[in-house]
Amino acid sequence: MGGPDRTTRAGRGAADPERMIAEARKAFFVMFAFLAIVWLVQLANSADHYALSRDHGVVSGDLGTLPDILSAPFLHWSWAHIESNSGPLLPSASSRRTAEWSASSG
Repeated sequence: MGGPDRTTRAGRGAADPERMIAEARKAFFVMFAFLAIVWLVQLANSADHYALSRDHGVVSGDLGTLPDILSAPFLHWSWAHIESNSGPLLPSASSRRTAEWSASSG
């Protein structure tokens, strides 16, 4: 009666931090699983002298390879290429949740 109830004010209860941690964990594991798949594809691609990249990658200037845009995120032309693409993925999964939490708590 004396003021707004914390659970109805924002439509959220006291479990918000726990829920946000659970969501961040899920995002981390999804990104980790995605990266594991990408690295396994890279192992196979490298062992086959990058035939997967040649056969199923997007080639600039060749419109015939445009449908391969769906397979392109999984294909890399070198170990340096996959390393540089892998680094930003895990922090981005957790920073998105952190930004949402900061915005909702402020």
